[in-house]
Amino acid sequence: VPYNDTVVLDSSTPNYTELREKFNREHFHTDYEMRLFTHGSASFFFNIHNTIYELKVGPNDLISVPANVKHWFDAGEHPNVKAVRFFTDKNGWEAHYTEK
Repeated sequence: VPYNDTVVLDSSTPNYTELREKFNREHFHTDYEMRLFTHGSASFFFNIHNTIYELKVGPNDLISVPANVKHWFDAGEHPNVKAVRFFTDKNGWEAHYTEK
């Protein structure tokens, strides 16, 4: 997988309130995405055919999100999570927000 980044959210994260709001809005990507959680825990949500699924994630969890699947992520009020995100297309990183 040619593109990746690391997301670290903890009590020292600048502008966490704004970041939390951004990650916690329903969106999709035009590319397949994988996330490997390496530290902490959080909730990952999927909207599949208007049914909401919550997945609790923690260390060593690897999840995949197919292209165009609506989802969002919440690390909570007191974040302590680290994850590596993988995409196959750099343009696929762009979030397309829905009106959730």
